[in-house]
Amino acid sequence: MYIVDVTSFPTDENGITENMKNASNKSKELIDSLVGYVEQKRGALREEQIRTLVRDFTSFLLDNSLSNGFSDLISAFILENEHNEDFQAHLLQIKEGAVLFAGLNYNSNISDTSAWKNEIIIYVENEILFHLAGYNGSVFKKLAEDLFSLINEMNLKSKHNVIKVRYFEEVFDEINDFFDKAIDIVDGKEYVSLENYAMSEIVKDCKSSSDVISKKTAFYSLLRNKSILKEEKRNYYTASNHEYNLESPETIAKYNISDDKLRYIKHLNYVNILRKGKYTCDLRKSNFIVLTETGKMLKMAMEFADNKAYAPLAINMNVLTNRLWYDLNKGFGASAFPSTFDVILKSRIVLSKILTQNVADKFDEAKQKFYSKEIDEEQLADNILMLREEVKRPEDIKVGDLEDVLSFISEDKLAIYKSEKETLQSRLRQSEKEKTLLVSTIRKGESEREEMRTQAELKNKALKEKNNELNEQRKEDLKLQISDIEQRKEKADSKISKKLKISKYFIICVVVLYYASILFIFLKSNETMQIIIPMLLTIIPPAISIVFVTTIRKTN
Repeated sequence: MYIVDVTSFPTDENGITENMKNASNKSKELIDSLVGYVEQKRGALREEQIRTLVRDFTSFLLDNSLSNGFSDLISAFILENEHNEDFQAHLLQIKEGAVLFAGLNYNSNISDTSAWKNEIIIYVENEILFHLAGYNGSVFKKLAEDLFSLINEMNLKSKHNVIKVRYFEEVFDEINDFFDKAIDIVDGKEYVSLENYAMSEIVKDCKSSSDVISKKTAFYSLLRNKSILKEEKRNYYTASNHEYNLESPETIAKYNISDDKLRYIKHLNYVNILRKGKYTCDLRKSNFIVLTETGKMLKMAMEFADNKAYAPLAINMNVLTNRLWYDLNKGFGASAFPSTFDVILKSRIVLSKILTQNVADKFDEAKQKFYSKEIDEEQLADNILMLREEVKRPEDIKVGDLEDVLSFISEDKLAIYKSEKETLQSRLRQSEKEKTLLVSTIRKGESEREEMRTQAELKNKALKEKNNELNEQRKEDLKLQISDIEQRKEKADSKISKKLKISKYFIICVVVLYYASILFIFLKSNETMQIIIPMLLTIIPPAISIVFVTTIRKTN
């Protein structure tokens, strides 16, 4: 039976280790299941391999660096049991014991969980800042936010900023270079490498360089709001600091540090100089430390310490989060643990890292084949397309993807190109068929729409011409009507004019005759008639006028 060995864990009078021993007893079933799962995937294991597997599983729970021997299968095993409540309950108990163990590590007084008293400056690396900004996905963003929340709590508990967060000049320069490259990518001068999640996130939705600059401004604003500031410039290479110097050509060669990653050794060197080469068993009294998720930096930091009990020059987010949780006396059995407690989450992170590294290695292999002319430019492009599909962030890894992920990780590098090439070519052929069908459909639709548009234009033209004809006909009819009316008016005017002339002469003759007759009668008549005649002169003219008007109206 192979179990997590906790018999050597520290203990105290309150029997803290007892809880861990109980968790260890419950882990027996898990270990047996794990061994069975790994043997199912890789075949029977030797005794030595089983011991390595158990050691890796223990390291997994303790947040220590893993060898790549079994870490992928350990992560897959945990993910496959994601919905097994009994399994998860046992795993959580073991994890609580692991966090207790992490809290006991680098602690000179395990009974002291009071507020931190000694000021400590934490120097964060690029990846931590990008995690906090969400450039590496929601999982790493949550991990970083949980950590900085605990830092704030400890500062409140200590009643001053006992924990300060800074970043070195090299980090500042590298971040600026990163955003400059993002501008080049948006402008079409560069391309995003396969494993570079942060760059993909920054250039996403950016249409111009100004969009990238806006994101850069927002990034530095976030850092200021979190009180994460750039470290003041110091001269670390004075003669008085020479004895604490860790940089050397031998060290760079030993750890195979490339020119673009010299900050790895530089930042560990800076911290060692700031510490004056002194180490302590109490993390709280280390004064200066680097916070990074880079495996090479963590390995170097551990190896630079003469004693494994010493607080190293660098730690990762998990270790610091667990230690703050322990010192804040948060306790266990709570409903809201920090994300570092989530072993399922860590399994996804580990698988994503292994997968990403595997993709990067195979991408380098494809480039080497291209440089050595084993493959041409088109084949290199095919490899890049295939590899890009394999890259996954932690949040993108699901239980249903495990077989494909493990298969990709374990496949022989040289055999991958051929098998994946064939698969890719099949996909491309299918894509071409779909593209051809889609283009044909689109063209047919465009042809039909064009024909309908032409018919509609002809109908509109015919209607317009018909309307024009009707309008012209109406104009002609209107002209004829007006002409007819004018002719009738002319005839009526002529007729009336003649009648008026006749009436005028008739009236003149009647008036002359009337007065002549009156005068004759007046002269011939007696006195009585002479009285009557004036009266008649008054009545007769109006009567004649009435008769005349009536005659004219009847005539019209």
